Amino acid sequence: ALPASSAGSSSHVTAAPSTSARGADDGEEEAEDEEAPANASRFAMFRRSAVVAGGRDHPDPLCEPHAVRDTQPEPLGPDDDVRVPQRIVDQGLLSSTQLEAVALAARRFRRSLPGGARAGFLLGDGTGCGKGRCIAALIIDQWNRGARRHVWISATADLYSDAIRDLKDLGANIPCCSLSRVKAYGALDSLAGNAEVRKLGKQCDGVLFLTYAMLVSARSKSVDSLADPGSSRFGQVISWLTHRSGETKGDGLICFDEAHKAKNLDQNTKVARLVDDLQRRCPGCAVLYASATGATEVSHMQYMSRLGLWGDGFLPQQDGGEATGERPPFEDFERFRSLVLKGGMPAMELVAVQLKSMGALSCRSLAFEGTSFDLATVRLGAAARKQYDEACELWRDIGRLVELSTDQGLAKKTLRSEYWAAQQRFFKGLVVAAKVPDAVRLTKEALERGESVVISLWTTNESVTAKAAQAVDGDDAQDADGFASGPELTAEQFLERHFPTVDPSGAAITWAVEAIQSLKARVRSLRLPPNPIDELTERLGGSQAVAEMSGRTHRQILDPLTGEVRSEPRNGPAKRRGRAPAGGAPAGENVVDSINVAEQRAFQGGRKHIAIITEAASAGISLHSDRRELAAGPGAPAP
Repeated sequence: ALPASSAGSSSHVTAAPSTSARGADDGEEEAEDEEAPANASRFAMFRRSAVVAGGRDHPDPLCEPHAVRDTQPEPLGPDDDVRVPQRIVDQGLLSSTQLEAVALAARRFRRSLPGGARAGFLLGDGTGCGKGRCIAALIIDQWNRGARRHVWISATADLYSDAIRDLKDLGANIPCCSLSRVKAYGALDSLAGNAEVRKLGKQCDGVLFLTYAMLVSARSKSVDSLADPGSSRFGQVISWLTHRSGETKGDGLICFDEAHKAKNLDQNTKVARLVDDLQRRCPGCAVLYASATGATEVSHMQYMSRLGLWGDGFLPQQDGGEATGERPPFEDFERFRSLVLKGGMPAMELVAVQLKSMGALSCRSLAFEGTSFDLATVRLGAAARKQYDEACELWRDIGRLVELSTDQGLAKKTLRSEYWAAQQRFFKGLVVAAKVPDAVRLTKEALERGESVVISLWTTNESVTAKAAQAVDGDDAQDADGFASGPELTAEQFLERHFPTVDPSGAAITWAVEAIQSLKARVRSLRLPPNPIDELTERLGGSQAVAEMSGRTHRQILDPLTGEVRSEPRNGPAKRRGRAPAGGAPAGENVVDSINVAEQRAFQGGRKHIAIITEAASAGISLHSDRRELAAGPGAPAP
């Protein structure tokens, strides 16, 4: 493990000169030159911190609004050290901008709110700024301050391998455990025989990784058993965090990665409620909110109680002691929200300025310097136009049937809303499918230029295809002459599931049955396009050439010999490209935990040059070329 706090293991952060808001060291003039093109706009561009002097330039230019950039927190003092090995800075493992966020957060964690709870920090940097590495550095910092139990909560289980990677990139030998692999309930300290828990070592210390879905998982729905480790995952987390401290407050770091998952506290969603409750029950733990979209709307900030912007009502004073820290600007969240809503977007920017001045916020984003954006317009041919027009006529006639059924009192009250929802899904799928030929052409042109391609899709249509598969048996679950069509299945399932075909007495409504059969025949006659993700994969070389990162469990495969389409599971057995060390410790990033991680690594390592990613798998994922993956496969990807 990393050594405890000592002069040799701490990186003492030097404040940047105060003569310029944008210069961090002798390269101040160069930094100003980089920002010059953006001076006419609202954003400032930079590669170095204006707060700290250490660390290398960030690999790519960053930007932030001038109002935020020109607002500086309290200067870092001699005691504001970051307790990570000096080699991390010397070797450039943390950039200057990352070191700034780590230094400010580490200082923030040493302060307390009026109610006695430790203050929190909002890491609101965008994609490419290195939030994962900042989180890892803060875990190392807290570890070297004596805190031995830390919780990392994120959006998907696939990000567990990224968390391990970020820690290992900084040379941290801190044990990690994934709660999703701990199948048993009960206090983790009492589960010494569990293979996953054993990764934490004899003292059961380290980093506990889990998802927001796992946080709300429980065997009992009783509110009284919420904190019981034998009944709920939330109880396991609380019990583990507070076990070593001997009290109920804990002392480690709680990181809410992709923290916007808890944004709906005002709607009392279970995730938001437990995120809030976790902070209440562990006031001695530092809290890090990491999200690029965490503060886009004021209503979504309610769970960020540790920022110190509003009152301390739910944070009781510890051991009867007096309140510490400065009083928050607002008495409660409602007053804070009311004022910001009246001010609109300018008020939200002022919130960012306030947090930046408090040293409680980092909100940089990539400047996308040197990138280009082209909007490609897809021109529909005569056949596609005819198909679209006939689809419009079809849904017009389905709408008439909806009105007829409703007027006669045969349909449910929700039929109209179901109709409009199905129609929107249908045309959305039809429009997306119309882009496939052009997407294939553009992808092949890019490959010929030696480039790699990422294709983004919003949905895989697995829901409708799975329902179709359940409706029939085995091999008949899919037409043998091509891939399933999402729009076609959407229309058919709406007709089958939502229209009444019998009256209250149980007698068949002949005209309704005939109308539905006629409409279903018209749907099939349209010869609607196949599922885009399957069509793209097949036309671009199949699963051997295309990396798919999605939320679906099955995919459709075209047999080149018979021409038949079959469905096969995506979640095959995990492959290992390295052996686990003796004693059952994790093999780190060499362990492939899911098909999405395997596909991601195949793309990053250049073994596949096409990636298709959907919204379900996009949270926190990295798709840049990764030199660490090259050792596992031949050939480096093109620059």
